[in-house]
Amino acid sequence: MSEYIYDPYTTVHTKLAELVAEKTGEDPQFVSWLITVPPRKEYGDLSLPLMRFARKTGVKPDELYREITEAINKSGLDVSEVSLVGGYMNLKLDVPRMAEKLAGLIREGWSVSLPRIDKPRRIVVEHTSANPIHPLHMGHARNTSIGDTLARLLRARGHIINTRFYIDDVGKQVAIAAYGFKILGVDPLSESRKLGMKPDHFVGWVYATTFSSIEAVDLKKQLDDAGNSEERSRLQEKLDSIMAALASLKERDPGSYFDKIFEHVTATQDNEAEIQRIMVRYEKGEEPEKSLIRGVVDAALEGFRESLSRIGVVFDDWDWESELVWSSRVGKIIQEAKNSRYYIKYKEADAIDIPRIIKELLQTDEEARKKIKLPRGWEIPPLILVRSDGTTLYTY
Repeated sequence: MSEYIYDPYTTVHTKLAELVAEKTGEDPQFVSWLITVPPRKEYGDLSLPLMRFARKTGVKPDELYREITEAINKSGLDVSEVSLVGGYMNLKLDVPRMAEKLAGLIREGWSVSLPRIDKPRRIVVEHTSANPIHPLHMGHARNTSIGDTLARLLRARGHIINTRFYIDDVGKQVAIAAYGFKILGVDPLSESRKLGMKPDHFVGWVYATTFSSIEAVDLKKQLDDAGNSEERSRLQEKLDSIMAALASLKERDPGSYFDKIFEHVTATQDNEAEIQRIMVRYEKGEEPEKSLIRGVVDAALEGFRESLSRIGVVFDDWDWESELVWSSRVGKIIQEAKNSRYYIKYKEADAIDIPRIIKELLQTDEEARKKIKLPRGWEIPPLILVRSDGTTLYTY
């Protein structure tokens, strides 16, 4: 069939503005700007401040309401109900009629199409990029939906789109999850398959159990060393909360893993040192830590793919942060930073003197002074590039 544009919401919005403009003598664009969504769903889908036009035209609100309602009914717009509430004219869209009209168009061979761009651009859309230590949640659903929709819209216009997922596999959180699996001595993916459990759910449970166990041990030590009663009370409250979380995790133990993790963490003198060791060796690409963390992250990503496939979301590329660290690119950037006159040592770590940069900028750049207004007494610390143990930060 010939090209046909069907946009029911915009059609009603535009036609309503035109009808009101005819009755009031206002500019249709101005009327369109005043049409909004009502504050309460039961009022309808579109709302117009009728009192504003009644005062300007000298026509009584009830009379103007009657005239516009008659015009709407005669126009054939997909509107099921019109009401007047508190000086606002509200309209409810006739959704069943809209759906039937759309179904009829589809039966006749109509399909959605967009005008193609004359000069396509290569565009990267990176989205979702959730930490691979627990399952995707509703917060990720928002970012995923926005990112995938943007990619589809751009692609429909003719642009060359590359969708990417940034894998944050470097850092303490992933190291904690890896530590948990090291304690268990199982492969995350194959073990989750044996359990009949989504692999990202298994990774999330092991991470939460390991993290909470370490927190409980640390809080117990702090409580033993606490002096005053107020400090002890605060720590005891936090410990009670962690122990309640651990009890919940134990109830959800998918096998016989909880006691093994908790007992190992409790018996270990310095869990933080073990986690730090995993982090350092992984950033150097050393085994067995490299295979350990990759196994954990791969399992989580497998679960992500399973979830994303349910809503039709796929990625062209998956970018590993570790590969940036292992490559020479990060080293070159760090070296360039070290050659800068703003390079300093801060708490035994390589850093950039951000306070000095801001001070010099505010002294020489009037535009910057207008835009950068720091609260009185607020200090910005230096930007740490590399920790004292040589591990990198998320800055990259």
